[in-house]
Amino acid sequence: RGHSAETIRDQLLALTPLESTFAASLVALDEDRVPRWWSVRELIAAFLSLRDSVVLRRSEYRLQKVTARRHLVAGLLIIHLDIDAAVAVIRGSDTVDEARQGLQARFAIDAEQADYVLALQLRRLTRLDVIELQTEAEKLDAESAVLTELVANPNARRKVINQELKETAKLFD
Repeated sequence: RGHSAETIRDQLLALTPLESTFAASLVALDEDRVPRWWSVRELIAAFLSLRDSVVLRRSEYRLQKVTARRHLVAGLLIIHLDIDAAVAVIRGSDTVDEARQGLQARFAIDAEQADYVLALQLRRLTRLDVIELQTEAEKLDAESAVLTELVANPNARRKVINQELKETAKLFD
């Protein structure tokens, strides 16, 4: 009371360690795994570059998995359109190879999808399960769109990095 805020601030900065400098040795490995001195700006830029490459690789991996699963689900949905013909092809085949080739010829699916259908238990092709497959296909399509955007757009990756950093900061609050 009765004192100037600027005067108090100046005294606090002058008489306490609120305004002080300290030396920090910022030595870290660079991308070639060679130790070197870094400025704070360089260190932050390298960290963000690392996070960007992590998000990119993670998104590419997840996109690959989602695409593979969507491919299998598409094969199951094609087979379900005429399940009786699929069962007839499988029952009329003497070997697994014949069944695979028969399914591929009859339904225009590839070998991977045919193998998945052959390994499938028939109980998975009930009406309820087909509805679940259609729902899964829609979810996979939506996830694929998001992941494709992340892979293609650096700004989208930056948003993910920012969100992840905020979540990490909340852990330490």
